[in-house]
Amino acid sequence: MRQGKLSELIHNSARHPDLDECSVEVHFREIIDLPGPDVYTVIPNSSLVVSLTEVDRLAEKAARLKIVEKEKAKLDAERKKALAGLKLANEPARALSWLGQYYLLRTTNNSRRRL
Repeated sequence: MRQGKLSELIHNSARHPDLDECSVEVHFREIIDLPGPDVYTVIPNSSLVVSLTEVDRLAEKAARLKIVEKEKAKLDAERKKALAGLKLANEPARALSWLGQYYLLRTTNNSRRRL
């Protein structure tokens, strides 16, 4: 398997989004290629293991998440304030609508009584 960066090998799964850290071990062995597809001989005692733990990247993501959550809370407070203002501004129109419907109902009821 060939990867451009070792960090691309780090496990990143939707099933485990809340990991505090993640790590990867890449095992290498020296081989001698032989004729034929996937035919080789492993050189004894040639194992090499490279480990990488990605804590910093997750800490950076957590910090960004906190910043975004604070911005969201701030915007949500402003949204609630704006909605309250719109409701207040709508009250006179709502009252006039109710009054118009009341007069219409009275007029309709009076007309029916006359018949």
